[in-house]
Amino acid sequence: MNEFLNKYNDFLSVFNKGKTMVLSSCEDNKVSSRMMSIVCIDGMFYFQTDMSFRKYSELIHNPQVALCIDNIQIEGVCKEIGHPMANAQFCSEYEKNFMVAGAKDDFSRAELGRIEAFLRDGGRLLVMLGRPGTGGVAPLLPAWGMRPVVKPLKDQKTISGTDVIVSDFADHPVSSALAGSRIVLDRPLSFELSAAAESGAGADRIEFLPLARAGGAAVVA
Repeated sequence: MNEFLNKYNDFLSVFNKGKTMVLSSCEDNKVSSRMMSIVCIDGMFYFQTDMSFRKYSELIHNPQVALCIDNIQIEGVCKEIGHPMANAQFCSEYEKNFMVAGAKDDFSRAELGRIEAFLRDGGRLLVMLGRPGTGGVAPLLPAWGMRPVVKPLKDQKTISGTDVIVSDFADHPVSSALAGSRIVLDRPLSFELSAAAESGAGADRIEFLPLARAGGAAVVA
């Protein structure tokens, strides 16, 4: 037992707080595997998944799982403990180790100016927001035709009550591959036309195209 604990502690020291690992699960003698973003808290491994996914069904029917990274395999029992957004420590470690939508800090005026110049020269930018109106490049968005707002999405399909299941995608190169699929967005922001988009004309007109909708509101644009 002491040898095992020593080896396990050596692994945890290398693992640090978060890694991508392969999670293998089984139901009805059929095994499936997938890459997962795993965080480690007090020697225990945590991850999140959608309740509509195959692996969730497998974990509910058979909690015996295996994790693998490089040439190291760990076998154990998986337990559902609740919604990830309700676990502040998990959210904190996940944000530190994996990409989460939304800038952590506000950009300076000089940084925003350089981004603006890049866009004016024909550059493209993927914007991910975690909160409306502030942070990151949010101050630039109204001038480019969109305004993020907090807007309750009523009568929508949901898992936890705070998230929204989205299945309405536009026929656009960015989103057309998602046709027939479903994604889950937790506390999504809505996007509306800004004054710049409504007042432009001719070559100066800004086109606002919703890529995903929920309840008639654009949640990806």
